[in-house]
Amino acid sequence: MTLFTTLSTMKPPANVGLSSAACGHSSTPPSEAVLRVFVYGTLKPGESNYRRYCEGKVLAAVPAIARGRLFHLCLGYPGMSAGNEPVYGVVLSFGDRRILADLDRLEDYDSQRAAADNEYQRCQIDVTDLAGRSLGPVWTYQMSLDKIRQFQGVYLPEGVWSSDRKNPIAQQP
Repeated sequence: MTLFTTLSTMKPPANVGLSSAACGHSSTPPSEAVLRVFVYGTLKPGESNYRRYCEGKVLAAVPAIARGRLFHLCLGYPGMSAGNEPVYGVVLSFGDRRILADLDRLEDYDSQRAAADNEYQRCQIDVTDLAGRSLGPVWTYQMSLDKIRQFQGVYLPEGVWSSDRKNPIAQQP
């Protein structure tokens, strides 16, 4: 069974109850020893950017649920906005925090630029495992609804994205 199959067939537990934190906010700061990043698109194991950016660098990969809204973009990859709906992905743990600079470049995020000039914003959010147990705060990349509209985002109500997705049903943000 593939990770995509597992995630796409799982339903969020009734007790998840966590809301997405706003960009830059979380209930507690992420661990300094290990960098943890929630990924929901091309950085997931088996997707196009995993091999280049993550393979051989990941200490652990844990299926997880974030809270937000997920969209398929005309560019061929997803964007997640703030929201309170389940978004299925994976928490990747890295032993070398320098990976964050590589991920920032991939996601077109620069903390020195105005938010509107970035494609994504790097944010700290709280996530759970598939059973609803807290995994604590992690980094992720979220996109503004303005950017999602600009990139003709198609809402994915099931909260799962895969590169082999065929003609998603259009629902505007």
